[in-house]
Amino acid sequence: MGVVLSGNKFQIGNSYRFIPDLVFLTSQKFALIDLQTTPVDIVPDLAVEVISPSETVFDVDTKIAAYLEAGVQEVWRIYPHNHRVHIESDTANHIFRSHDTLRSDLFRGWSTPIASLFSI
Repeated sequence: MGVVLSGNKFQIGNSYRFIPDLVFLTSQKFALIDLQTTPVDIVPDLAVEVISPSETVFDVDTKIAAYLEAGVQEVWRIYPHNHRVHIESDTANHIFRSHDTLRSDLFRGWSTPIASLFSI
């Protein structure tokens, strides 16, 4: 289906270069990139940001807006301190709490309990 990467810098739109905590790229997109080139100039299908207490709301909102405007299909914001996951896309926003089951429109048929993400 695709590849998950971490630690790679991506060109997001004309103005931003971000290093998401995780990205997912379909196999077709992954075949088009050269990981030796920085920043990667292919827009990921999914960007995951693990939010730390030191990040400002302005900075997080700026990243989310830039990702979605550039064509990222889903952006996941993971909040370890309160065991929540926010999924945002052009069509919907969902907040999953520790007792919920995480589901994604990008990965139809897949799910996992939120609590399992934070059990380590």
